[in-house]
Amino acid sequence: MPDIIRNRRSLKEVLPRDIGARTMTNHLPTNDSPPPRPKNIDWHPRRRFGPKFLVTLIVLVILIFGGVAVTGYFSKSTIKVIPVQGRLLLNHTFDAYREAPEGELNFSLVSDINDTEKKAVPASGTETVSRKANGLITIYNNHNEQAQKLVANTRFETPDGKIFRIQDQITVPGAKLTDGQQVPGSIEVRVYADQAGSVYNIGPAEFTIPGFKGDPRFDKFYARSTAGMTGGFEGQIKKVSEADKAEAILELKEILKGRLLAEAKTQSPANFILFDDAYFITYEEVLNETLGENASVDQAEVALRGTFYGILFNREDLSFKVAEEQIPNFNGRPLLIKNLDQMKFALLNREEITGPEVDQISFTLEGNAHLVWQFNQEEMITKLSQAPKDSYQAIFAQFPSIKEASLSFFPPWSNELPDNRDRIKVEIITTD
Repeated sequence: MPDIIRNRRSLKEVLPRDIGARTMTNHLPTNDSPPPRPKNIDWHPRRRFGPKFLVTLIVLVILIFGGVAVTGYFSKSTIKVIPVQGRLLLNHTFDAYREAPEGELNFSLVSDINDTEKKAVPASGTETVSRKANGLITIYNNHNEQAQKLVANTRFETPDGKIFRIQDQITVPGAKLTDGQQVPGSIEVRVYADQAGSVYNIGPAEFTIPGFKGDPRFDKFYARSTAGMTGGFEGQIKKVSEADKAEAILELKEILKGRLLAEAKTQSPANFILFDDAYFITYEEVLNETLGENASVDQAEVALRGTFYGILFNREDLSFKVAEEQIPNFNGRPLLIKNLDQMKFALLNREEITGPEVDQISFTLEGNAHLVWQFNQEEMITKLSQAPKDSYQAIFAQFPSIKEASLSFFPPWSNELPDNRDRIKVEIITTD
């Protein structure tokens, strides 16, 4: 069979004429038109920072400056300090004075705290009673710097001639010179009417001392009452059996004791302590002449008034005195007995103390005292605020009463103490 030889044709001949033309026209440049530009080329370089970039930049700037402001506003620091501590087994007798000489322990008084409570009890008939009005007066000594003793039953007279008397001997402190001015010495004491009856139930009044008439002291000693005199009565009241009265009085004493003690501690400064055996309460039955009208036919009321005064010690002064007398080679640095409230206090001359005019006391203090040495916190904070961060431990070392200390910051990236002192917390860590 003869070979069949087919003629080869070009692509141009195979493709349809119109398709080939379209293909060549679309993809091949001609001499009459410029080549097309690539669509992904930015021919305007000045527009490369678009709106999105600018918004992002502004947000970052706000966040940076806002973060700085927030850090300054909310920043706080905590300084944790472990002070030098120690234990001391204590059983020692101490002396203290109302006006202590230099080097001796001083005490103060909380006094003039009064309260009244009453209780309804069964009544059986009536009885005639005669009671004297009484109340508190403040006696002033503007004569000189010498204290003045006033004997029991010393008279005090109102402008209209009513006489009231003190029951016990007292001592009125002498005047003092303060800022160039003489300030009278003073003492508060209860006085009783010379006679029974409601006529002596008077309001606040001025008093003189008749016994000083004709003496220069007459014009320099005087007294005032602020709450007036009450309790004076003569007449019939409902009768209460002695057993019922005694039971009621015991109950009223417990109620008054709790209230008076709570009020005394409220009035005491925060850095003072009132021990359980360092206070006195006097109780007095109060007669109300209207009980017969207010009570039912078969009931009466027993009323009791309590008057409180107590001996206060400055915690720092007492702690220092204990250390001074009981620690060998005491270094003299300030310290506190942390568990002072748990120490056993006993007043030795209790029976000799007859009222708030007490000048000197003796007492024992017993227990396992937990001593905590003190340091000046404000001085420490000031020095830390002025020091670079790498010098903090060197600052702590300047305070010998500090055993260990550390500093923490919030936010964590903050490394400086806040300018606001209220945002700096000092945490004292002590062992139990």
